[in-house]
Amino acid sequence: MSATIENQTPYYISYCFSYQAALNNVREFGVVRPRSSKRISQLTLPSHIYVKYEHQSQDDTRHRADLHRSYNGIHHPTFYIREYGADRSLLQLTSNRGGDSPTCPNYGKQEEDRIEMQRRRLQEEENRRRQQQIERERRIQEEIEKESKALEEKQVQFNKKLEMRRNRNIQRQKETHILRHVVEDDALPIQITEVTYIYIHIQYIDGAPSQLGCYQVR
Repeated sequence: MSATIENQTPYYISYCFSYQAALNNVREFGVVRPRSSKRISQLTLPSHIYVKYEHQSQDDTRHRADLHRSYNGIHHPTFYIREYGADRSLLQLTSNRGGDSPTCPNYGKQEEDRIEMQRRRLQEEENRRRQQQIERERRIQEEIEKESKALEEKQVQFNKKLEMRRNRNIQRQKETHILRHVVEDDALPIQITEVTYIYIHIQYIDGAPSQLGCYQVR
């Protein structure tokens, strides 16, 4: 007589077959790998199978089993451990000989969900940090553009004032130049009249042309 355990899950499963043989309790203990099976031989009819998620000790598997059922060893049963439910939230122990099909929480799926939740949380935190960094860079860029625009406006105002000052200086220089010519043109007859008057006055007093009279402008 024999029994087979077939692990259809992606997890390691510890198992323990227990039965009576010659007044002795016999236990067949081991670990079946994912997607694999093991076959044991036994000589008695009333038997029990205990299974537990992942690598466990024989004592934990036997006394704190996740799944358990009794069976009749004469039928050479095959036991299947599989994930159960649309969301894979359970592990189920079934047999090709029918009978009870006990279930327990799928601890492997729970671990996967926990890891996935942690991954998502870390991803969300990373996305949040990245978004915050983008927002900081955007604000910095806005400040730079704002300051740059303000400097450009100040430069434009400065250039306008400078141009106005240059225009005023040019206009002032033109007015000064024109005024100088006007003054010079007005002063010339006066100078000539004075010189002529002095020359004539001296000639009249002396009664005869003097040496100074030689400088008369004609």
